[in-house]
Amino acid sequence: MREFKIPKRFIEDHASRGLIELDSVMVRETKSHYWVRLSEEQASELRSDADFYGCSDMAGEFIQSMGVGFVSSARATKKALEN
Repeated sequence: MREFKIPKRFIEDHASRGLIELDSVMVRETKSHYWVRLSEEQASELRSDADFYGCSDMAGEFIQSMGVGFVSSARATKKALEN
């Protein structure tokens, strides 16, 4: 288990799709981030999701449907999980 500082917008969307139980992994929160404790499997799944939504090839489509903030949050999530 490792702790990560993840943007709220992306992980809340991830949780809304039933991919993670946010209450069970959240350690603390700030105005725009959650500190979460994730297993390697949870981190890998979140990273894969963030990679998909932050992909440069699909960014235009996702920006139109979900907004630039969502795509930026996906990219920031991927970066946080890689560090």
